[in-house]
Amino acid sequence: KTKKLIERFSPDAFIFEKVFFSNNAKTVIAVGQAQGVMLLAARKLNVFVAEYAPGTIKKMITGSGRANKKEVQIHVRKILGKKIKSEKGKKTHFDNAADALAIAMTHAMKIHEAKID
Repeated sequence: KTKKLIERFSPDAFIFEKVFFSNNAKTVIAVGQAQGVMLLAARKLNVFVAEYAPGTIKKMITGSGRANKKEVQIHVRKILGKKIKSEKGKKTHFDNAADALAIAMTHAMKIHEAKID
């Protein structure tokens, strides 16, 4: 399925947050397995891959490498200029989307830095 999705959407790059140590071994294993599948598929289809440490992402988005998840979410909203409101009692999963957007925005900023240097 991963290979079909890559072929269908033709991404220019896969950008990952480096796997971090967690107290929840099941989560780390599941994330590592998912990343492994995506990395293999990207390699087979010659898709560029980059990884950023969590502290780098936080620093690029908030200005502090020690920011918490809520601070990252607030800054993602500020940077994108859109207020996302959820209906009362309805989960939007913005925390997952904010993580993905923060990683993508970090990569965009790093590309811009490289062009300036």
